[in-house]
Amino acid sequence: MESSNRSGITYEPLLTESEKDSEDEMPAYGKKQRSQWWRHWAFSLLLLIAYSLALLELPHLWTRPSLDPFLTYTPAKEAISYHKHKFDGSLGLRTKYTGEPRPEVEEAWGHLFQHYNLRFTAEEMEKLNRTQANPIELRNGGGFFGQLSAYHHLHCLKMLRLVLWHDLYNISIPDLRGHADHCIDDIRQSLMCHADLSVVTFWWHPEMRKPMPNFHLDQTCVNWDRLDAWASKRSFSIFDQKTLVHPKLGLSFPMVDGEIQVHGGHNHGHKVDHAHDLPPVWPEDDDHKHKDHSEHWQ
Repeated sequence: MESSNRSGITYEPLLTESEKDSEDEMPAYGKKQRSQWWRHWAFSLLLLIAYSLALLELPHLWTRPSLDPFLTYTPAKEAISYHKHKFDGSLGLRTKYTGEPRPEVEEAWGHLFQHYNLRFTAEEMEKLNRTQANPIELRNGGGFFGQLSAYHHLHCLKMLRLVLWHDLYNISIPDLRGHADHCIDDIRQSLMCHADLSVVTFWWHPEMRKPMPNFHLDQTCVNWDRLDAWASKRSFSIFDQKTLVHPKLGLSFPMVDGEIQVHGGHNHGHKVDHAHDLPPVWPEDDDHKHKDHSEHWQ
């Protein structure tokens, strides 16, 4: 359609009405295309990033050890808590657990073993996968006989202490050698299993050429008092004349003429004496008197 103005000049529109309508539609269509294009590339980019992160993380997931220290079942897990502790392993340090045999030392070690022997339920034995291993069922309160390995490791340390001071304990080294060798490897396995990752640093002594270790360490430790309190509710005395009874041979440690018999019996004609192997918790010992938890341990 032509148009004119007052000057008489005629103008012809560059676009017809139909062409103008078509042009008006193009921007909307172009915007839609651009929007779809950006959504497609944004999704592709996010997918690429996620895939790349997965490839980077997978090797770590395959090789990363579990941070849960309880990969195996233990009834004592409920008693475990941790706290910070100042560890002092200085050479020459004298504590109530070290040095020559004396009443203070014997009492300290004896206290550690008060809750050595424990009762465990049938359900716990099932979870431990021990029901087919001929577990010992206890009399006088029931349950099954067991010990926490932590107490056994302490027992092994005490065994090595007996070897160190064998002359004052009046014990023959040949009689201890086999058991002590077992204890050395038992402690080795425990130390490697529960690797201590605290760092020992060194310092220069002004009058010594060799580096000196600094055994003052900040440690994260199991709260031993809490664990020991848990064990105390399950503990019993193997010498109480009523709880530990062999189904055919009778009391494991019978009292005869006022003395508890601690000999293990005979092995191929040789008498086996396990007196040094037992925790020093005797029923008549007032200092280590054992409370009876048989009625309320579960």
